Amino acid sequence: MRIIKIISFVGLLLAFCLSAMGQLPKVKSDEYIDAKGRPRKPYKVFSENLYSSDAEKTYTYTNSFGDTVCIRNYDKKHTLIDNPMGKAIIEYTFNKSRHKIEQRYYDAKKRLFRSEGFGPAIIRYQYNEKGQMIEEQYLDENENLLEDLAFVKFVYNEAGLLAEERQYNENKTLRKYGAVVQYKYNQQKQVVEERFLDENEQLKDNVAIVQYWYTTSGLVSEVRFLTKESEPLQTGITLIQYTYDAQGNRIEKRNYDAQGKSYTDYELLLKDVQIDSTKVDK
Repeated sequence: MRIIKIISFVGLLLAFCLSAMGQLPKVKSDEYIDAKGRPRKPYKVFSENLYSSDAEKTYTYTNSFGDTVCIRNYDKKHTLIDNPMGKAIIEYTFNKSRHKIEQRYYDAKKRLFRSEGFGPAIIRYQYNEKGQMIEEQYLDENENLLEDLAFVKFVYNEAGLLAEERQYNENKTLRKYGAVVQYKYNQQKQVVEERFLDENEQLKDNVAIVQYWYTTSGLVSEVRFLTKESEPLQTGITLIQYTYDAQGNRIEKRNYDAQGKSYTDYELLLKDVQIDSTKVDK
């Protein structure tokens, strides 16, 4: 650990010295592009406006397989700029099986960057022999595990579906909030229930269970939020209902609170809102 910290310090010192001399340190994605940001073969690039401003664009670079290897934010002079979260570059590394094994965030000075509230500076991924992700590690700009959420382990059932997520702190004990999430599926392999457990592996207070219902075409039609006693929540949103058009586009989202009051969001041309049964975003 002492050696790692010394190496990290030397790296930061070098970055500072280069910056002071007007030179930015090199990062891996520099190899993919020339001085004008044009991709070197076999990489490709496409750009899009950022934050509705013609002066700021994000460039996404892909490899020969079509995998995104980096994303960079530039101003109209093609100078790297930070986005509102303080990040200018995101780099992705893949193994020979095309599984993403690392994700790195840099600021406009090409320094590993982590802003409080917006996640780690580095995420590393591990897989089993079946190609299933079994662990995510979250590191800071010095490549040390974060204190609260240091890593997540994934457990799969016999059908190969994600059955459980277990979140740990740097001491390798279950973290206090959102320690464990368990998943249940129907015969169509759709998530029908999520159960949220605390560090003692007991159902949490407040939202402990989330249940999903689907249309015959496999789209989410209803979501219910329950207490650990399997009763509807007494505060906040307790029920969400979705409506779709004939093409499967979601056109309405109706939220209900504990008193049965509702408000509606009308949404057009939003497709593919099915729950991903391999990894569900919370």
